[in-house]
Amino acid sequence: MQPDYLTELLGIQGYRVVSIEQTEDSWGYSIVRVNLERTRKGYICGGCGKPVAQAYDHTWQELRHLTIWQHQPLLRFPWHRVICPACGVRTEALDFADVRGPRLVAHLRIGHGGILFWGGPTGS
Repeated sequence: MQPDYLTELLGIQGYRVVSIEQTEDSWGYSIVRVNLERTRKGYICGGCGKPVAQAYDHTWQELRHLTIWQHQPLLRFPWHRVICPACGVRTEALDFADVRGPRLVAHLRIGHGGILFWGGPTGS
């Protein structure tokens, strides 16, 4: 499967798939880690929504995506902080993720009323 097609299928713009790793969690469930690389230029301030030219720094984040065929996809990507002239240092805004809240792809919280179960027998 071509990487561009996979990011389109996942509903993510401005990133491309660089690698995919399959592992198991502590309960034996299949985890598919999809490692993404940023392709878009520029950033959007997570505070005011205005464009910002440069990033301040970044951390690696993982977001859960919709389970498919008994596999739980985790999207791993660099999430940048920016220095906004109006807001100061803020986390960048992304279409597919919220700055605050659970680490789920944004459309899953909207499309499923915010109720998703993850994990093993305890549902945690």
